[in-house]
Amino acid sequence: MTARGDLAFDLWFEAAGIWHDLGVRSPYAEATAGIALKDRRLGADLLLAHPRGHSFLVIECKYSWNVDFVARNGYYQAVAYASELASRTGGKIMAIAVGPEGVVHSSGFTQLSVGQIGICPPSAIREVLQRFIDIA
Repeated sequence: MTARGDLAFDLWFEAAGIWHDLGVRSPYAEATAGIALKDRRLGADLLLAHPRGHSFLVIECKYSWNVDFVARNGYYQAVAYASELASRTGGKIMAIAVGPEGVVHSSGFTQLSVGQIGICPPSAIREVLQRFIDIA
């Protein structure tokens, strides 16, 4: 990986608290305001966030042998988290779902208006981190 002294990131686990840290209301909380929910927070499993909101790497872990669950649910969540972050921060977003090696054989990415979205196996995390650092 490249070393750039100007890049430092905050690592979030179960990242629903990012909205408070950013000083904005969660888009999910806004959209579900009319529903009687006890907890209106969604958060990616892991999130690397540039402290000034310049870039975000969303990592959603889908450890299941069900290919449809990894592909469909993983993709949906990656897109949703990327959309929410892009709408509130304007930052560069990369969002991935990670599935087991036997389910996800290689990485796949697409470019959407909100950022890069992909699904990858755990063995590709180093490549994903390098790709993220290159866009950050």
